[in-house]
Amino acid sequence: SQSMPIGNTSMTKETIDFTYREPVHANGTGKLITSRIEQSRLDCKGCVEL
Repeated sequence: SQSMPIGNTSMTKETIDFTYREPVHANGTGKLITSRIEQSRLDCKGCVEL
């Protein structure tokens, strides 16, 4: 439980930064950004578990 939030917060923050910049500039839609962040979270969870 301690490693989960630490890893998720660190990786999630970096992913959000990159996701927010790419879609905003490429498409400029809020929905796309949320969708991408959600997918990244799943990837992040798997990485943390590994």
